[in-house]
Amino acid sequence: MQLDVKSAFLHGEINREKYVSIPQGIDIDPKKFVCKLNKALYGLAVSSKCWNDTFSSHIVSCGFQQSLREPCLYTKHENGLITLVLIYVDDILVSGNDQNGIRKVCQILKTKFQMKRIGISEKILGF
Repeated sequence: MQLDVKSAFLHGEINREKYVSIPQGIDIDPKKFVCKLNKALYGLAVSSKCWNDTFSSHIVSCGFQQSLREPCLYTKHENGLITLVLIYVDDILVSGNDQNGIRKVCQILKTKFQMKRIGISEKILGF
């Protein structure tokens, strides 16, 4: 099953204080005030890392283990059944030998992140 996370970087939690200039069009003196970010934004150097950390901590809390050789791959083994989750930026591929397990993982991810179900994957990343 292939999923696409909507506005993935906006789900990223910033783990340190980050300030930006007042955007144009807001009637506040930009020389006196700045904006403190509570979430990551597209265009920040740390946004992709924040999103990845947020996704990783959530999927690991659901019982998955991150692969040591391929950090974008998460696996879960239960009673001879295996579920695989592969992430590339905001695209997620869920596979395994148990259809119920695959559906369950998709539902778990949808409760945390806003995402679009693309369906059965015929190709991913152009392959």
